[in-house]
Amino acid sequence: MKSIAISVSAVALITTIVPPLLFLNGQLTQESMESVMLLACLLWFASAPLWMKAA
Repeated sequence: MKSIAISVSAVALITTIVPPLLFLNGQLTQESMESVMLLACLLWFASAPLWMKAA
């Protein structure tokens, strides 16, 4: 379970970083960028506490 949460968190964090780069290159609209970043942020906030909580 912990390894899955770490993987999901990593993918969500990368997905938070990539859309602004695509927007700067003109490959993504601002609305699409904001939507993807919002979903990635919510996914990260949901998955990160699962593996970051104290043991």
